[in-house]
Amino acid sequence: MLVRAARDGIGLTTIPIETVYEDGNAVSHFRPVRDSLRVLAPVAGFAASSLAAFALDTALFWALSVAGAPIWAALAGARLVSSAGNFSLNRWVVFRGGARTPLLRALLGYAALAAGVLLGGILLVDALVTVGVGLLTAKVIADLVLFCLSYVAQRLLVFRRG
Repeated sequence: MLVRAARDGIGLTTIPIETVYEDGNAVSHFRPVRDSLRVLAPVAGFAASSLAAFALDTALFWALSVAGAPIWAALAGARLVSSAGNFSLNRWVVFRGGARTPLLRALLGYAALAAGVLLGGILLVDALVTVGVGLLTAKVIADLVLFCLSYVAQRLLVFRRG
């Protein structure tokens, strides 16, 4: 209910309540495995769609390069196709409620986020390298931060329900 209230923009106020345990809390409705999977499934789905997009992007880049395309064209073509696939997977599978988001709004939001992630990656890697972090380590840190931010942005903004 808390998540639903937050998604629907309902303000919440905390109030103290007394905790009462009957029979020493002998009965619990918490199912550790099932409930944990329900929480982690969207993140795992997002990670899987991101990995699939990476694999498609890399394979298409390689294929276009081998076919003689200039590097810029191979990169752009591969990125356009992999981004379209990632957008579709995220809209229809990962963030199922995103299918109710108007297509144009979702596309524009996704494109703006992709541009922001690209710029954020450049700035974050550069900043980390400037303070002495190794290049590969900086890239991994930046990608992890941007992965988390992208998940949240897509869930709350790009593919929000309703």
